[in-house]
Amino acid sequence: MVLTFPVSCSQLKFCTRAVATTFAATLDDSSRFLGAKHVRSYLGLVPREYSSGERQHRGRISKAGSVRARSLLVEAAWSLLR
Repeated sequence: MVLTFPVSCSQLKFCTRAVATTFAATLDDSSRFLGAKHVRSYLGLVPREYSSGERQHRGRISKAGSVRARSLLVEAAWSLLR
């Protein structure tokens, strides 16, 4: 099923099920994470950091982790915002 915009209610229900299933499959055992920060790091949703001495620069998200899970989370967020 391909989601097009605007998203209908039936497509949104499918999208949330697909996102939840992929998210659960990606995390496998959620007890190994201490909190949301660790999950964000595992999925690659934290900014890269280039630090030297007192200078800190935060870049784009690190994109380490499951590309599929990350893209589904982004699509779900967009569908909720519209």
